[in-house]
Amino acid sequence: MIKFKLKTPINNIERKFRNRIASMKDLSKPMKKISIMIDRWTQDNFRTEGGNVGGWAPLAHGGRFVKKNGVWTLDENAKILHDTGALRISTLPFHTKRNAGIGSELPYAKKHNEGEDGLHVRRIIPDKSEDKDIMTKSKQILTEYGKKVLK
Repeated sequence: MIKFKLKTPINNIERKFRNRIASMKDLSKPMKKISIMIDRWTQDNFRTEGGNVGGWAPLAHGGRFVKKNGVWTLDENAKILHDTGALRISTLPFHTKRNAGIGSELPYAKKHNEGEDGLHVRRIIPDKSEDKDIMTKSKQILTEYGKKVLK
């Protein structure tokens, strides 16, 4: 009798796919990149006074009143939402193995972002229904990661 036996490396293949599947369950690496991208968008939006969302409504009096030498004067060069910088500094990115985002814990952040309590809407952070560029770039980052992992 003559015989040819071929043993498939099924254990190696199974192990390889288990590792790849595990890598796809923990998306913390691409989510970190996405959170950084969202943070850049937000910081640019502050710098350009709402440039990413069509611009913010101007200040009510054409500037901000400041006290100089005991006298109140109008600073016409004042930037919107830049008085103390607290809102910009408090807006922080976050990520987990399944999501990414940005937010602020300041109680007045939502009021400015959504225009509550008589304030103008001055959107600070991206809105997934409106900011298609953020969604497109996020999908690209996840697709590239998936290709790399499943290679």
